[in-house]
Amino acid sequence: MDKTPGQNFQEKVCQYLSLAPLLEAHVKKNTVLIIEPTDWHGEILPSVVNYLLEMGFSVDVVVTDRNFMNDLFSELKFNKSRLRIFHVFSAASIREHLFGRIMLRYKYILLTSTDDFTGMYFPDVMRKKYSEQYLKNNIYHIEHQWSRFKELVNESDIDYFANRAFVLHETILDNKFELPLISPTKFGKVQSKQKNKITNFITIGRLTKDCRNFDSLIDAVENLLSKGINNFHVDIVGRLDGDVIDNRLYDYHKNISISGTLTNKQIYRKLHESDFVLALLDPECDEHKNFYIKHGTSGTFGTAIGFLKPIVINDVFADSYGLDRTNTLIYENNSLSDAMESAIKMPKSNYLSMVKALSCFKKKQEQKSMNNIKKVLSFS
Repeated sequence: MDKTPGQNFQEKVCQYLSLAPLLEAHVKKNTVLIIEPTDWHGEILPSVVNYLLEMGFSVDVVVTDRNFMNDLFSELKFNKSRLRIFHVFSAASIREHLFGRIMLRYKYILLTSTDDFTGMYFPDVMRKKYSEQYLKNNIYHIEHQWSRFKELVNESDIDYFANRAFVLHETILDNKFELPLISPTKFGKVQSKQKNKITNFITIGRLTKDCRNFDSLIDAVENLLSKGINNFHVDIVGRLDGDVIDNRLYDYHKNISISGTLTNKQIYRKLHESDFVLALLDPECDEHKNFYIKHGTSGTFGTAIGFLKPIVINDVFADSYGLDRTNTLIYENNSLSDAMESAIKMPKSNYLSMVKALSCFKKKQEQKSMNNIKKVLSFS
């Protein structure tokens, strides 16, 4: 049923009021606006903000109500005088009211999701409707899914957008584009700690078969318990989306807990308490290989590295992300059980050496990212 004129007017008023605090706020010189128009992907925002603050920019962040309530910046040390968080009722508020003359107030605009969930492909909006008229080409975007990007951008515009894009892990796209990295690992000062007596594993993300192989986890847990190895715990954190999680996981409630959707503050706390992050990516699953190697990235990698938690991962995926056996617990084929056993039996000294190597990898990625940002965004 079509909306009445009154309903349309009421909706537009609500959308405008949602952004009113931002529209009416004074914007300092050299302020960057970061927009996350979806309810997801909030895990990369702390890192992006940290880079920009370290460069001397002031930062305004626009997120949906859901991300705002998720405590995205909880426990992180930010300069409150140079960081402001604004939240909107819906992505429609951004579509209808944010892209316009108001954007001229900002030195740069970074868009951390370019499509999904919003009903609008934002690069296309910016390129054809706003960039030339208002923005003087100062919008940049951070790509999660390059394949989706290519589907939605006209071939004639690919070069234009490629010059305004960052990626979340290093890759050469189509043997043509080598886009600059923004490593989503910069969570401030994270202290490494000793390995727990009861080895704590955690897996974070969307709990669906196209993102995680829970069959391999169940097989691994069954195998470990059959050997009498029970001094471990697995915490499954993430939103149930699509496939229902395998009920067999509940049979092992002494060693597995399913926390489901948590706020970022709660996730950060669980990460601090964990020892290893389980990627649960299957080298024999075409969906996993096509997305996590060829076309996209997983927030798990940035979060795990950012909190200095070694990842338990198959070698095919580790190679794609530049990880090696000094900083990651890598296994071949589907031998997840053997890898988890190695993690459980790993001496504390070996664990600390792995964490130290991961810290070095993290620092190199972040320095490279900072150099990349400085080449693209100038401060003056």
